[in-house]
Amino acid sequence: MKIIDTNILNKFAKGEILLDLSEEFYLTEDLRNEIDNLGSISSEYDTKIKSMKFSNIEDYHYFNEAIYLENYKKFINKHNKIVSFYGLKGLADISILACIEMMVKPTNPTLFDTNRSIEVSTHDSNLKDALKEEFDGKITINDPIKQ
Repeated sequence: MKIIDTNILNKFAKGEILLDLSEEFYLTEDLRNEIDNLGSISSEYDTKIKSMKFSNIEDYHYFNEAIYLENYKKFINKHNKIVSFYGLKGLADISILACIEMMVKPTNPTLFDTNRSIEVSTHDSNLKDALKEEFDGKITINDPIKQ
């Protein structure tokens, strides 16, 4: 499962990096809202982003809204340097953390899902630090800008 952050999508839309358009990326609701808002600003951005394959994490079979919201509350308080309510920044990062927590520690695991790999594509140093702190060794962090 590949999860992508807004900063990578912005770089892709500006033509600064390339992404494999055959891959499917999962989005959280907060991230989808950010994409929709940015798409309304630039038609070029909207066209490039629409060329990608996205799925909603909310459609993932382990998604449980109650657990997600508990995780969201936990991470918004724990990683408060990521979030700016004044600037409305970092909410998608918190939702990424909350969703990964739910996938790494599912409440109803099955034999077939125990080895599911999770990769997060981001260039955000605060998010990378939080991901390493919370899930080191359980997920892969990919920074396509550094490659």
